Amino acid sequence: MSTCVGHEAEQQARIFLEQHDYRFIAANVRYRFAEIDLIMKKASTIVFVEVKYRKRRNFGGAVAAIAPQQQRRLQRAANYYLQQNRIKTAARFDVIAIEDKQINWIKNAF
Repeated sequence: MSTCVGHEAEQQARIFLEQHDYRFIAANVRYRFAEIDLIMKKASTIVFVEVKYRKRRNFGGAVAAIAPQQQRRLQRAANYYLQQNRIKTAARFDVIAIEDKQINWIKNAF
């Protein structure tokens, strides 16, 4: 995904979540081993969001693009973020998969 397309998909995901009463915390939080696309908050829960965009649904679509290895890297990054910011609250991982301009929101994806 090109940077421009990726940024647009992340913006679209952020707006979508904000319309569902999620509060934006941060975007593109980078560590040497992973990048967290969006960090949002709903009530007392921190939500780490992986945004995947695919123009078409070929080869399993956007959701299939999240391999177990990537999930582990994202979990490591999220744990590091929580520790670094001394956050002790519930957290989860959601995926926003955008395919053919349709948003598929998977709560508690992994």
